[in-house]
Amino acid sequence: MLRVFSSTHDGIIQALGYYQRNGERMRYGEFRAKGLYISGAVVEAGCKIVIGARLKIGGMHWSVRGTSEIAALCSWPMPAPLSSAA
Repeated sequence: MLRVFSSTHDGIIQALGYYQRNGERMRYGEFRAKGLYISGAVVEAGCKIVIGARLKIGGMHWSVRGTSEIAALCSWPMPAPLSSAA
């Protein structure tokens, strides 16, 4: 019984520490009020579509290494468009 309590207690302490360290980033109500997605599913689906489309171009054959490298390239942030004002 003591062992179960100890394990549960450690888990609670670990969870509390996580919330204390990351609470500022966990403002889900605020994010939802701004219309932002708080789930990783939207980002994951977007990555799947973008990377999947690149990998499935006709005639393409990918190794595991090549797939990993193209996924890394696809995940780089895009630069802001150049302004047309001179």
